[in-house]
Amino acid sequence: MQSVKNDLQVVAPAARKVVDAKDEDIDKAVTARLSKDAQVKSVDVRTDAGVVTLTGEVPSIVASAKASEMARNVPGVKSVKNELTVRQAGK
Repeated sequence: MQSVKNDLQVVAPAARKVVDAKDEDIDKAVTARLSKDAQVKSVDVRTDAGVVTLTGEVPSIVASAKASEMARNVPGVKSVKNELTVRQAGK
């Protein structure tokens, strides 16, 4: 049996601009933190209603965990979805 995880959040139209602006700030803050670490600087960051999604390739599972932790420590982040893939050796 498969399950579906629903992370949708309803935001009133009047509050949407506030949420969008905050998400953009979170994107910038997470990207700035990751850019300081060579192993995770190329990770793509997307934020929606405080939920950060990390995508791209990293060299190791340790780098993947580090990216999640770095994103989680940014103010305003509610949760982190780590969709990073670990680069296969020799590629």
